[in-house]
Amino acid sequence: MSKNLLNYLTDFIQSNRLKIKIELDSNFKGLAKYDTTDNKIVVNKDYATTEKAKVYKLPVNLYALLIVCHEIGHFLDEERQSIQKEIGTLLEKINHGKYSVDVENKILDLNNTLENNAWKYGKPYVPDDLIATYDLINVKNKEVTNINMLRKVLRFKYNDKEIELTKKIKELSDDNKKLRNKNIELMTENYNLKFGKELDI
Repeated sequence: MSKNLLNYLTDFIQSNRLKIKIELDSNFKGLAKYDTTDNKIVVNKDYATTEKAKVYKLPVNLYALLIVCHEIGHFLDEERQSIQKEIGTLLEKINHGKYSVDVENKILDLNNTLENNAWKYGKPYVPDDLIATYDLINVKNKEVTNINMLRKVLRFKYNDKEIELTKKIKELSDDNKKLRNKNIELMTENYNLKFGKELDI
């Protein structure tokens, strides 16, 4: 099944004269992705299943085709890299303790732009009778990617708090150790004064 699906998708890419590779894999989370480094679309074969396709009343090959069309949209999006870079910069800002609602909303807006662009640029490659289903898949995709991006924002936000908390705990631990050593010194001095001999601690 996987081999037949890969051949089907490869033929589709080649018939549209797109200079991009395609492969099936399952070593990542998500439905599919465009890999900029290797210039390839990777479809998660664990998601491209009959069960998933049935949700949209499609055979697996057509379901996978619509997923690939969306990734073609990412491939064709000339703004993609600059938008991804801006998202990365904003996430780093959060990671360094500069979270705000405005920053969070900006990240979500940029993410929406990425997904809307992919939706738009991939649409011309969709067969006419599948456009309505393609649009539905993209609506669902935006919901999922926004939730995933929000999770990432929160992870960066609270990771910063975890770092801050760890730092505070270390400071308290160091202070406690200094205080303990000081108490031992005082206790030793008091013992020596009272009994005139060394206290073995």
